[in-house]
Amino acid sequence: MSNKIEIPSFDWFGRYKLALHTAWVTYAVIQAWEREYFGKEKFKEIDAELRRRTMKPVGQKLVEKLKLSPDIEGALKLVGAYTREIWGYGDPSFVEITKEGPKRGTLRISMCRGWAKWDKAAGINCADGCPHEYHAVLSALSNNFNVTLTKALPKGDNCCELIIETESE
Repeated sequence: MSNKIEIPSFDWFGRYKLALHTAWVTYAVIQAWEREYFGKEKFKEIDAELRRRTMKPVGQKLVEKLKLSPDIEGALKLVGAYTREIWGYGDPSFVEITKEGPKRGTLRISMCRGWAKWDKAAGINCADGCPHEYHAVLSALSNNFNVTLTKALPKGDNCCELIIETESE
C-alpha cells in the first residue's frame, strides 16, 4: 500500500532567502577551497575576477529593471538596491545611501547578512573582494565609476562604507 506524501512548501520570501543562502554558502565554500588550494595572493586575484564576471550581469538586470541613468544618482540607486536586495534580503534598515555632490556619494551598510553568516575561521576577508564586486555592478551602468572601501565590518568598524565617485558629470 502506498500513500502520497504532501511536499512541504515555502512562501515566496522563504524561497528567496533559501535560494540566496544556498548560493552564498556555495560561493563561500568555493572561496575557502580556492584560498586553501591556490594560496592567499592567487585567491585574491581569482576572487576579484569571479566577482567581476558574476556581478556585472546582476547589475545589468537591475539597471534595466530600474531604468537608471549613468550619473551619480543612478549609481547610488543601483548600489543601494543591489545591497538591500541581495545582501539584506530586502530589509531597508541596514542600507543608507547619501549623495554628497554631483560626482560623489556614500553607501553605508550597517549589517551584511552575508558577512554575518560567513565562516570567520576560513580566514577570508570579504572586504578584499567587495570593492571589485561593487565596481562590477556599477560597470553595468558605466565604466566611469570608482569604488573605495573606507570602512569594513570585518576590520572591526561599525559598518561597511563605500565611496562611489564618477569621473564625468
